[in-house]
Amino acid sequence: MFDFVTRHKRLLQVFLVLCLVPFAFFGLESYTRAVGGRDVLAEVEGIPISRRELEDALR
Repeated sequence: MFDFVTRHKRLLQVFLVLCLVPFAFFGLESYTRAVGGRDVLAEVEGIPISRRELEDALR
């Protein structure tokens, strides 16, 4: 098995990169979505409540 890995190193590197790219995009999406406290969890009487406001109120 290690012989296979040694002989096909470049192919396995490409395969790993192709597998990791989607995880990187989905992980970064959660950061970009919540920038500036625009991540609205609920609305009460038309007033949006962000995740940050909820966490601050629970402390």
